[in-house]
Amino acid sequence: MDKTRLALIGVGMIGKRHLKAMRDVEEAELAALVDHGSRSFRACQRMVGALL
Repeated sequence: MDKTRLALIGVGMIGKRHLKAMRDVEEAELAALVDHGSRSFRACQRMVGALL
């Protein structure tokens, strides 16, 4: 089965929760992470890097 590719737009407090939840869904794959360059975005980049 192909994975569903998801984009996470906005990685504030709720966005980080969504990112953590996506890690638990085997059928989902993060395709894009978008934000305006906040500290939260950099923290999520590190989280995504840990997933690769």
